[in-house]
Formats: sequence, C-alpha cells, structure tokens
Amino acid sequence: MKLAWSNARALTVATALVAVSNAVALGGVAYNRSGEPDSVLQLTEREIPIQYSSWPDNENSAVHLRLNWRVVFGEDDTFPTVEWLTRDRLRQLGFDLPAADATPDDRLRFARQPAREVFLALEYDGAAYQTMLERARARLRTAEAALAASGSEEKLANVRGARAQVESEERRSSRLFVVAADLDADALRARYPDRKHYAIVRGRIDLWIGSDAINPQIDGIATETIRVPYVYRALVEPYARERSYGERESRYAATVNFGRRHEPWIVQLARI
Repeated sequence: MKLAWSNARALTVATALVAVSNAVALGGVAYNRSGEPDSVLQLTEREIPIQYSSWPDNENSAVHLRLNWRVVFGEDDTFPTVEWLTRDRLRQLGFDLPAADATPDDRLRFARQPAREVFLALEYDGAAYQTMLERARARLRTAEAALAASGSEEKLANVRGARAQVESEERRSSRLFVVAADLDADALRARYPDRKHYAIVRGRIDLWIGSDAINPQIDGIATETIRVPYVYRALVEPYARERSYGERESRYAATVNFGRRHEPWIVQLARI
C-alpha cells in the first residue's frame, strides 16, 4: 500500500514537473513573440538551409532550418581573425588580455578564460557580403591577368577555381554575417537601427591565445535552428528527403522575425 502510494506520488510529481517545464517554455515563446518584432529579415535557402539531422530521424518528424551565418576574416593574417574583434572591443566584452611581453605561462592562463555571453549583430545582404563578393571578383581578375601574361595549366586551373568562387558568392553562398558584438542589446541596436537588414541575437565569443597572437572567434549563436511551422512543412519536406549537403541555389524564401528575447521564428515560407 505504501509502495503504491509512493509510486503514485512520484508519478504526480513527475507529471507536474513536465507541465511546469512546458508552461515555462511556452511562456518564453509567447513573450518572445509578443508585441512588435525586434527585426524582420527576408531570407532565402542560402541563409536558412535545412537542418538535415532534424528529419526524418527525430520522433515527431519536425523540419528545422538553420541560420547559416558567416564572418569576414582578415586577408593578411597567418591565422584567420575577425578584424572587428579588436583588443579594445575584447576588453569591453570582459576579456582580460595579456601584455605584449607576457610569459608563455601567463599567456596560457589568459587562454583559459571562459567564453563570454554577448549580443551579436547579424547583417543580411550588406557591406560584409559585398566585401566577400568583391574579394572573390578581385581574385578572379588577378588570376585572369596572370593567365593572360603567361598561360599554363596551373594558371588556367586558378582561373577556373576563382570563377567558381565568384559564382558561389553570387548565387549560393549565405549573405548573413555576424558584424558586431556588445554586452548591451540596446547599444547594439542603436548602432544598427535598420531592422530589415540587421537582427540582434544572443551568442558567445571565445578566444585562444597563441605564442604571438590573440585569436577571437564567434563560438556560436544561442538559437541557430528554427522549426518550420506545420502549415509550411509540406513545402520543404521533399528537400529534407534529398539529404543533399552543401551550398545550392535557393528553392524557397522565408520571412523570419526576431522577437523580444532575440530568438527567430518563421512567419511565412514559400517556394521560389
């Protein structure tokens, strides 16, 4: 009798915990989507490809898209670095940086700092994308000039590779870039007020410190996957079945809202 009562109580407690957890999650979703969205981006498959690991292996057959973001790296560094993550900016984000004459042991201690929770500015089809597009076109011009000056199979291959890169940037590569970070979402929004081309999201920045360089990196965005609403699922399920990885020309476009908690959701989706 006592055992049965204990099992019944345990079941009641477990059920209550599940109900509370669901209520908290649904409350967070409702809060995020309440009022006017913080930003509204018109994205395509280039920026929100299918998260193939989410379908059809999961139990509820949901389909998810993922934010396919990029970063502009410096061209002249031995290791790729995010140019706008300067030493001053890293200190503002809470990192403690070593002095130029720090010992190897000191550098190791600095390198063990935890990642920082920050707000990130996502730019769609803006200056960062134009930078990458122009870099690809410049490499093609350089390769074509070298081929014209002295033709060879190697230089011809360089032209073909550069031309393929230009085509990729123009037709398939994502135009969504992380362009800034701050500890204050409002301050970041003030710097990027265009809500149709800039979204503010939560993310993390990490760094590792080598023998002669500080290398910060975007460690990720808090909410990178977006569930496709049931009403639109049939539009993208055929593509999910293909299990085709890699860049491709866009087959669908979506209106993506970012809410009060800086989390995205799809409000409209259509095939192109």
